[in-house]
Amino acid sequence: MLPATPSSDYTPRRGRASWMSAAWVGVTLLVVAYAGAVRVSLARSLPWQGDEIPLLVRFTGLCGRVTNQSEASVFRPTLYTFRTGAVRALRAPTTVAALHTTTNFWTNLSVHLLGVSPFGGRVFPLLWSLLGVAAAAWAAWLVARTTPAACVAGLFVALSPAGTAYAAQARGYSEALALGLGLLVALELLRPRPRSYARAAFVLVVVLQSALTVYTMWVYWVLPAMLVSTCALPARRDDAGGRVLRARLVVITGLAVAVMAVFTMGRWASLSLTAREMGESLTTGADVLRFLGGAARELLPAPAWIAALALVGVANLARSPVRWWRWLFVAAVLVPTCFALARGSAGYVRNFVHLIGPMAVLVGTGAGALLAWVDGGRTGFRQTAALAVLVVGAIWSARGLEARAREVLPPDWGQAVLALQAEPEVDGPRWFLPCLANHWQINWYRAPRDDAALLDIPASRSIEIVLGATRDAAGVSTAFAEDPEWPSVRQIPLPAFLASVPATARSDVELRRWRGVRIGTEDLARVSPEAIVCALALDRSDSTAAWRGFLQSVRSEPRSILTFKGIGTSRGFLRSLVCTGAAARRVDAALQESMGTDVRDVAYFQLFPRAE
Repeated sequence: MLPATPSSDYTPRRGRASWMSAAWVGVTLLVVAYAGAVRVSLARSLPWQGDEIPLLVRFTGLCGRVTNQSEASVFRPTLYTFRTGAVRALRAPTTVAALHTTTNFWTNLSVHLLGVSPFGGRVFPLLWSLLGVAAAAWAAWLVARTTPAACVAGLFVALSPAGTAYAAQARGYSEALALGLGLLVALELLRPRPRSYARAAFVLVVVLQSALTVYTMWVYWVLPAMLVSTCALPARRDDAGGRVLRARLVVITGLAVAVMAVFTMGRWASLSLTAREMGESLTTGADVLRFLGGAARELLPAPAWIAALALVGVANLARSPVRWWRWLFVAAVLVPTCFALARGSAGYVRNFVHLIGPMAVLVGTGAGALLAWVDGGRTGFRQTAALAVLVVGAIWSARGLEARAREVLPPDWGQAVLALQAEPEVDGPRWFLPCLANHWQINWYRAPRDDAALLDIPASRSIEIVLGATRDAAGVSTAFAEDPEWPSVRQIPLPAFLASVPATARSDVELRRWRGVRIGTEDLARVSPEAIVCALALDRSDSTAAWRGFLQSVRSEPRSILTFKGIGTSRGFLRSLVCTGAAARRVDAALQESMGTDVRDVAYFQLFPRAE
């Protein structure tokens, strides 16, 4: 049996204790320094569209409402924009731009101080990630009281591919990870001192900041932590004072939950674990295994067998004075699992990044207990061997860390767009189908232009039409598109008539390119049923209800029609869809019936695949 954690200090004999501890800490600091350099390299090399920086800069006010990369580069924030943005960033989220509310504040603050640039927007995520490494080591030390446990926990966070990737992104995941670990530290500091109201206030601050940072965090991490702490902290006190403290903690928990509920009210689609249209579905056992395998590769710094150390940590915690922690970890895993199974969706792996923290503590605790069991501080050989295993494991995990982190990050749409823009427009104006979640991801890289001018292209004249797509975990080509069955914009597989068109890859983005020749409505009857047709329709009133009515009317041919997100122009809202020739006539009739559009507000282009 493994010894109970606090009494099983991995403390070599006094003559060797100091140099062994120094060696463990030295190796850890060297590896953490390397991981930090990788994160800085990622933050400097990733383009604007590596994360949400364009959205944050454009819509949150502290840097002004710039519309593209060129404007952002020359923008000079003022005290007024700083004040305006600070107030706006701390409001309850009302748009997608405010999902990571306080992240908006931190990102805008850094670009206000350092200038509007990709690296300037990622300074605070980098700092939060380093705090997360320190907090993981501190939390493991408080639980296990061993140097190896603290070092292994810190290395676990530092060498996680997902932790590394999101440390170089202005999304708030590094902040959530650091604050989640800070909550663990605060709870353990509170545990033996139930009368420390200053620490109780610190817990509340951590909880609220965590809830504001990442929208979903309260659902499956902060709330279980608060509920467990409510019962665990005053456990040693059964007198009236203990009951009063318990009541106060219940009130604190209630207040935290109330504040979180206000921020989530009416925005349930943002709780990606509960939104079936977001992320990967879990409808079969194969889906579950595929998702867990992908999550393990992204979250764990080493092969999945490292989780065995976490099981040792759980077993050790069950026999230690801090055994109530095991319920905290169990709740942190069970709550998201229940949400995912209830709605058949696992969301995205990035929604589980905060679980790197408790996993690091468990792995560190397990490593410390295992070393104490096999060695007991009796021989220098075993201690040196254990240190050698740490060095080898750290080198193995650090090998190719930057490449593994880049695999976690989204495709580089910006470089694909810039590469296309560098090419001359041989077939006329180039039209990017707005196949992304938000069309600003394309507009950010090009100068402002009036896309409604495409409606003025004369008959028989050409334009170039480009569709970008990515591949999901199963290797299926997907794009973001509007679908009446799914109210929210979601990523759906390309229909067969589009997926069969040859594509070239640019920065992990599949590009399908066509030469589109303008045809009149009277020509639709003569178009081949297998031909591909692109329709551009101007919705002058941006009537969502009318557009959804149109989508419902063409729903009978879902595999022949793909509709994309609209783009605002000076003349109205330009909407686009691609369909087969057989469905094009139905589209024309449905547009006239549902949208009431004039023939001049609709342009049809027959598409001919264009070679790279």
